[in-house]
This record gives sequence, structure tokens and C-alpha cells, in this order.
Amino acid sequence: MGLPLLDTSRRWVHVAVFPKSASLDEIRAYYVKLRETLERPGPPIWFLVDLSDIDVLETTALQRKTAAEEYDKVAPLFEKRVAGEAFVIANPLVRGVYVAFWWLSNREKGVERETFATEAKARAWVESRAGRSLEGVPTFDEVRRSG
Repeated sequence: MGLPLLDTSRRWVHVAVFPKSASLDEIRAYYVKLRETLERPGPPIWFLVDLSDIDVLETTALQRKTAAEEYDKVAPLFEKRVAGEAFVIANPLVRGVYVAFWWLSNREKGVERETFATEAKARAWVESRAGRSLEGVPTFDEVRRSG
């Protein structure tokens, strides 16, 4: 178990790293921090999100339900503050399911989302979409080490 990590040291791009599994309290705590971040005034935010460590076999239906309910509470803030999200999921099967979920859910109009196999590809996508360099933005490993 572990708390999802969220680095907000750069105002315009935030880095989130999810652990193998998280308790219900850890999931809720992450979304409280995310809400606080999205409620702060500032420029549109881009997210780099590492979901590669999540163990889909270890994650329970209750954990998924809790995460979905907590996300739904902050979803309106995404439409107001988030320009896009780049998700990194190493497992191709899980990546495909995740892409299908976002496509079918048809959520948050105006928020760009793309899913990648590697962090390098996700970072390149954010740079091209945002028109800014990610130089100095922490990598997933740096966020893990500081967490």
C-alpha cells in the first residue's frame, strides 16, 4: 500500500505517480490533495501520470469504486483547470482497457488525454501539445525518491 504521489512544484505541469496498491484512506487523501491543487488559481495544468506500477489483480472493486467516486467529485475542476493528461501504462493490455474506458466515458470535454508505454513518449507529447519544454520537471523516479 502507498499514497499516490503528486508533485506540484511546477505551476503548469504536475507529475503523479501511483503505487502498486493504495488503501481507501490513501486514495481519498490523494484526491483531497488533487482538489486543493486544482482549486488554486494559475495557468492551465498538464499532468504526467504514471500508472505502470498499479497491480490490477491486487486492486479490489471497492478501491476502484472509491477512486471513481473521488474522481467524480473533482471532475468539474478538470474542465476548468486541466489542459491535458499523459498517462504512462507499461502493460499493453491494461493500457488498452484504460484507453477504452476514457473513450467510452466521454468525460471532460476539452481535456486532452493520451496513453503511452513510456515516460519519454508521454513527456514528448506534453511538450508538443503545451508548446513548452519539460526541462526541470521531475521524472517519475525523482517523484518516487522525494515521496
